[in-house]
Amino acid sequence: MPVNCRIDHNTVFTIIEGRMINKEMIDIQVKLRKGPEFKPDYSHLIDRRQTGERRNSAAGIRTITSSGMFSDQSRRAFVVPSDAAYCFSRIFQVYRQHGPEWTEVLRYFDQAVQWIGLE
Repeated sequence: MPVNCRIDHNTVFTIIEGRMINKEMIDIQVKLRKGPEFKPDYSHLIDRRQTGERRNSAAGIRTITSSGMFSDQSRRAFVVPSDAAYCFSRIFQVYRQHGPEWTEVLRYFDQAVQWIGLE
């Protein structure tokens, strides 16, 4: 799964292309957290417009959502054009509803940018 992560304007941008599996998602979190430029107060925009087939289990999603990478100052936005990606991201949002950061699932990139507060 090709993943491109960059940090800009106090926001982590993650662009996911292709098929996703639990282990790869967890590896991305570990890599981001260990990066010297990462701060827990940053927001996170996950762009899933190019995501293909997903192979994620409910247990894997729970593991990913329990990481607590971001603080209560953070906003997380998923950009998901397909119904399947939308459902996966909503499951993530439900698991994180008691987490510190705010999570929103949106269909369009410009909506996510605006919700994060970059416009």
